[in-house]
Amino acid sequence: IGDKGIYPADPTPNAGYKFAGWQIQNPGMTALPEKMPAEDILITGSYTPIDYTVTYELAEDSEIPANYTAPVDTNKYHIGSTVTVKADERVPGYDFEGWYTENGEVTEAMSTFTMPADNVTMYGKFTFATDTKYTVEHYFENLGGGYPAEPNHTESKVGTTSQLTEAMPIPA
Repeated sequence: IGDKGIYPADPTPNAGYKFAGWQIQNPGMTALPEKMPAEDILITGSYTPIDYTVTYELAEDSEIPANYTAPVDTNKYHIGSTVTVKADERVPGYDFEGWYTENGEVTEAMSTFTMPADNVTMYGKFTFATDTKYTVEHYFENLGGGYPAEPNHTESKVGTTSQLTEAMPIPA
């Protein structure tokens, strides 16, 4: 039955699986004979699921907070597995719009999706927060030079991250 003995050709596995090989099921037989014997031989094929990954990265149009590192998912997933989306990111001065799939669908944080037969990349997007609270401190120079340890005046403000702001001049 050819150079490979009596093994059948390797089958094409279903999506998400790879063919792991043939096993002989006959008692006492550890290898297939070169030629077909006068008895039946039971040969079974086995399949193993393919490992897939989920990665998280920022979208190209996202503002990138300083020192931000996207979450890492070290799990391996198989087709049909349930994947829980990572929690929304929290970075002071930024709003996080959520995790998106490649086709732009928003995926709610901590929601789940069914793993397809492929790796998945989730894209996150930050925008500048428009409600960033900050304090402006005014220090007046002493007559003899130098500045006091404590500010002479403070202003509490709310603004948009990355935009310049103006402090009100305070007469000394």
